[in-house]
Amino acid sequence: KRVQTRLRSYLAALVSVPLFFKGPLRMEEFVGERIEVERSKESPCPVRFKWRGEAHDVAEVLQERVDTGFGGLPRGSRKWYTRRHRRYYVVRDSQGDLFEMYLDYADRSNPTWWLVKRWREDLPPPAT
Repeated sequence: KRVQTRLRSYLAALVSVPLFFKGPLRMEEFVGERIEVERSKESPCPVRFKWRGEAHDVAEVLQERVDTGFGGLPRGSRKWYTRRHRRYYVVRDSQGDLFEMYLDYADRSNPTWWLVKRWREDLPPPAT
């Protein structure tokens, strides 16, 4: 029963991201790169990030979730110290693109930010 509950919550997290789109969508790319992030003083949410030399201002935080699971570790290797410690965000930048990023704070002395995915809303076809 515990596995079913975790599976449901994982699947809900996967399918909830496209629900933020208002029109047709496609997944632009899987990124998997470290990024520099500027956070607000009042909140842990990102307000600006730098990816491939370009700065992106965060217009809206659409989703925030915490992952303290074990990933794909086999059951025998699952110990309290092998848990993930990640805080995921889905954000819309000022240009309208959607990004999924996370703060990996397993190493408390050196937390790192990673950009996971980028989505883009497709523009409607031109009128003829």
